[in-house]
Amino acid sequence: MSGGSSAVALDASALDLVVAALAGRDDRRGILSVLSRFSVLVIGEPREGDGPPLAPDAHAVAAVLARLLPATGILWTATPGDLPYNLARRSLTLDHLSDARAGVVFGALPDDPEEERIRVVRDLWNSWPVESLIADRERGVFAETDGIRAISHAGPRFPVAGALATPSSRQGEPVSAWVPRSPGAVAAVGSLVDLVIVDLDGGDADDLRSAARSAGAQVLLRGDDSGIVGAEAVPGERPLRLLGASAIRAAVGAVEPPRGLPAGSLRERLGLRPRRLDLSDRPRAFGGVR
Repeated sequence: MSGGSSAVALDASALDLVVAALAGRDDRRGILSVLSRFSVLVIGEPREGDGPPLAPDAHAVAAVLARLLPATGILWTATPGDLPYNLARRSLTLDHLSDARAGVVFGALPDDPEEERIRVVRDLWNSWPVESLIADRERGVFAETDGIRAISHAGPRFPVAGALATPSSRQGEPVSAWVPRSPGAVAAVGSLVDLVIVDLDGGDADDLRSAARSAGAQVLLRGDDSGIVGAEAVPGERPLRLLGASAIRAAVGAVEPPRGLPAGSLRERLGLRPRRLDLSDRPRAFGGVR
């Protein structure tokens, strides 16, 4: 099992194994040693989101692993259909807890307003600029509130006033990933996210890859070892291995401690540019009062 700068997604069996290990019902030390070999973990198997909510909660598992694996980037798979404010709050909180090593995989239900949800979440992520935290003891000012903006979103599905009660990430925004349902959906939503996850076993994988590249998103190609060989030969594409419980068990005790894993934010590990939205045209959340 290789490590280094690789990214893996934990399938349902692997997630169950990790939870058992964290609860002390399995080889916690050995399993964490295996996971530490990878630069990026995707918690909860990325999927289109037409099934029941993920169990156990991927965000809770990601928060624990972010503390136990301080050299690893974490992407957690959101519950399909989660409300934007809750999703923005949970994802940005994990980003802060992990020192900017976190991101979220958006999930959606059939006929769900994916574009509106992602737009609202990104607005909320940017509504309280972290630079406003000045902690000026002499003046008795914790934050300059002029830059904190109410997003004032009045869309057809999600009316959200904002702002989010959490400062923005030091990596600009948490990394955003998405599992599309169709090439047409990528054309509408792909430019809003950093990463589009494409299942190589899907019948429309080539069309999805082409649509994602046209939208300017980096592609993560999900598949087994044989399917992703040579994936990085195409600019803007990276392999995302699907890791199961059996592979983790087979590697316990057979790997060396990790050496030379990438440091820095999750964006830096994935070669992504910082992202930030300019919300200066939105109303001040506190009317300009400091």
